[in-house]
Amino acid sequence: MFGDATATERHGISLRTLQRWREQLGNDDKLAQCVAEKRRSLDEQWAEDLVPAIRASIDFIKRAAQEATVADPNMVHSIVGGFKILTDVAIAQKILDERLARQRGPVDAVRGPVASGGEEPGSER
Repeated sequence: MFGDATATERHGISLRTLQRWREQLGNDDKLAQCVAEKRRSLDEQWAEDLVPAIRASIDFIKRAAQEATVADPNMVHSIVGGFKILTDVAIAQKILDERLARQRGPVDAVRGPVASGGEEPGSER
């Protein structure tokens, strides 16, 4: 997702260590299970952190819309922009839900992207 350089820097390991772990992942069921559990945990934490942030944003936009002066074109523009962002978030949430559901599949589904270089098919570096 972030690339090898980011991963090695973030975890204080060498590129060779990361490569060795990837090689081992393809043959080590215990390691693959550990990686799957870690990925699931990170996905769940991210989702838990996101919900309160989205709710706070929705509340803010709702309050702003209720207190807005409709004669002020800047305010109308801001409220419409906030509405567009909320609809984009709703669409993104559906996409992420589908993606996470696919990632939570069997352990072999986790091995694919990680074992092949840490990137998912179609992702950009």
